[in-house]
Amino acid sequence: MLSPYRLQWLNDSGELKVNKRCMIFLNIGRYVDDVLCDVVLIQACHILLGCPWQYDRNTFHDGRKNRYSLELNGKKYTLASLSPSQVFENQKRLREIMEKQRGEKKSELEGKEKKEGQELEKKERWSREREREINNLSKVVKEGLSDKKESFGERKEAKERKRRDFDDIFYEDIPNGLQPLHDIEQ
Repeated sequence: MLSPYRLQWLNDSGELKVNKRCMIFLNIGRYVDDVLCDVVLIQACHILLGCPWQYDRNTFHDGRKNRYSLELNGKKYTLASLSPSQVFENQKRLREIMEKQRGEKKSELEGKEKKEGQELEKKERWSREREREINNLSKVVKEGLSDKKESFGERKEAKERKRRDFDDIFYEDIPNGLQPLHDIEQ
């Protein structure tokens, strides 16, 4: 169990309380171990403090060769830095893995886009069918209205015929309004 402690040197905002630990699985070549690390919250991210595997084991660091030697469960391990060709191969393998993951995500996205495209196509088809139905309905309504227009036109013609029958009664130059009252009285 971790007994909480404080650190001040990590940032300018004051002391940080260290009260969490996590177990990290470490695998370097044939060396496999579980490492317990302290966790500190900082502004950008969390940070794992220290190299407990380096201090909790009987380790030796050769600074000139940049190697660590240690003993675990009766076996001796030497951890060396990677050669430039190993670094290149490692980066190449990581790049291939990343491209494969991107390809999988891309195919996933394409699958989603295809599915969304199919759904959109269904919606558009439904919309076109509704539009056709509305157009057909509006044609029916227009035909009904045109029938009424014809009957209205027929009524107008009937009125005109009746008016012509009484042409001798109606004057051509009928005033638009009534005469003022004072003209009538005089």
